Amino acid sequence: MFVNWFRTYQPAILMILVILVPALWVPGPGRSPDPGPLGTMLLFRPFEAWFLAFPWAAWITGVAITLGSAIWIDVLANRVELFERRNHLPALLFPIVLSMAPGGASCDPALLGMPFVVFALGRIWSIQGKMRAFAAIFDAGSLIGISALFYLPYAFLLVVLLASVSVMRSFSLREFLTPLLGFSTVLFLAWMFGALFLGPGHVLDPSISSLPLPAQERVPQWLLIAAALVFLPFLFYAVVSFSTVYGRSVMSEKNLRSSILALLAASIPIVVFELFTGGRFPMALVALPMSLFLTYPFQLLQRTWLAELILLAMLATAGMMRWMA
Repeated sequence: MFVNWFRTYQPAILMILVILVPALWVPGPGRSPDPGPLGTMLLFRPFEAWFLAFPWAAWITGVAITLGSAIWIDVLANRVELFERRNHLPALLFPIVLSMAPGGASCDPALLGMPFVVFALGRIWSIQGKMRAFAAIFDAGSLIGISALFYLPYAFLLVVLLASVSVMRSFSLREFLTPLLGFSTVLFLAWMFGALFLGPGHVLDPSISSLPLPAQERVPQWLLIAAALVFLPFLFYAVVSFSTVYGRSVMSEKNLRSSILALLAASIPIVVFELFTGGRFPMALVALPMSLFLTYPFQLLQRTWLAELILLAMLATAGMMRWMA
């Protein structure tokens, strides 16, 4: 049902997200809305104060950002033709994957910085086939800088911008330095105004890494085993599907689709770092690349009933993570 609907390119289908996203964010029994890990990065501080003052502010903000990011990811992916046929599957998969975190989705710094990461991808994807691209590349670097002021590990996503530039355009040292210049400009301005109004040492604090999982958010072992049995074969099929589509793409399409692989590859070191330092990682890091990557198998799977069954399993897992963890 859902897969068939979202395989089409009918804008009215997106209205389902207005119901689905808030439902995925409903707090579990006996739990108040979770603001997620709190920290001290410059742009996160106003939200941190708001979340602590008003218990439901984190829920409202999380729903709004999830819904907006899902729709914008969908718009960008279809605009640049990442897929063989236009569809709305990325908009459906983003909130579902995001909610598969232990305890469900939380309004953490990584989620708050996610819209700027999506805008940065949109700017870097727009340079395909253009003669002049300095403005777009500078904007992309600046947007990654803004996202890093919410969640500092996003700075590593500069690698995605550099990888995208390297495959979309011929080598030019100026274009490789442009995203670094945009990123550095944002961080320098933030440091300057922060030091002026807040005092030195209060702008770039990487201590916002995700906190260790509380006892009530430990995931039952049987749930992890069941999820692995369902999703590992599907992930293997996703690799095969992506490889099939990539192999029959023309060069311009390959350049764009390789940015998904770059995004996945850049997310892995951040996830490993977070797991090593805090025992958990923000699910927003995984939700963005996986919502694009998993679109390929859902779009190509011929047995519709199997695609629907897998999607229902993902929805069930997201619900159990919220209600049983």
